[in-house]
Amino acid sequence: MTPIFFIQYELAPAAHTPLFAEVGGAVVNCFVAAASGEAAEAQALAHFRESDWRVMAQEEAPRPVARENYTDDPEWLAFFDTARQEGACYVYYEWPAEPQEGDAVH
Repeated sequence: MTPIFFIQYELAPAAHTPLFAEVGGAVVNCFVAAASGEAAEAQALAHFRESDWRVMAQEEAPRPVARENYTDDPEWLAFFDTARQEGACYVYYEWPAEPQEGDAVH
């Protein structure tokens, strides 16, 4: 069975997209079925390019996870199971396109 890897990124919508005016960015939890961490990362990065998101930072490097890690959290268990069934699950936590804490405002 192909392992599932967890990776977390911070993203921003590409400037040419409708989301650019509405969404300042997102943290994305990625559950990716792949033969290696490198393959999972390549798959996630391709998904972001195709979806018009720019990677700002990698918050967590790829690490293998098991279903048992999430048995006490139904929401995360569903994300894992979706990745097992569909090959990947990307969970976006977006924030609005407005100054955020720590942003310089002029």
